[in-house]
Amino acid sequence: MRSLIPVSAVAGLLIALLTIHPGYSDDADKPAKKVPSQKTVVAKAAPEKSKAQTTKRKKPRGRLPNNYAKIGISKKQREEIYALQAAYASQLDELKKQMAALVAKRDSEVEAVLTDAQKKQLGELREATKKRASERSRKSAAKKTANSTK
Repeated sequence: MRSLIPVSAVAGLLIALLTIHPGYSDDADKPAKKVPSQKTVVAKAAPEKSKAQTTKRKKPRGRLPNNYAKIGISKKQREEIYALQAAYASQLDELKKQMAALVAKRDSEVEAVLTDAQKKQLGELREATKKRASERSRKSAAKKTANSTK
């Protein structure tokens, strides 16, 4: 059994060397790739304005709702969906603003119920929470940086 290990190791090494060696490459039968001449390289290097550079950038389109792309939406249906989304966008934005204002009003009324000592304590707790969150984000960013350099 002990004599098989070195023999199999040598055989594996020999097979590996034969497959890597350039003289035994399968590419030997293939013709060499044509190297472009200097003229073609210079011609390709000339700056040309692409279609993307000459046309103005369009406003980003809407997104299809989840799973709609999987059910075979036609271009016409897609355009109708985008039009509907655009029609409702301004109304939804206005409602979001109203909701944010309503939440702010509620929060101020809830805070008005508190005593001065409770308000002070709440402020300190909020500051401590912000500090912990910033420390966590700083540690997370440092960890990502350390992982990306590895």
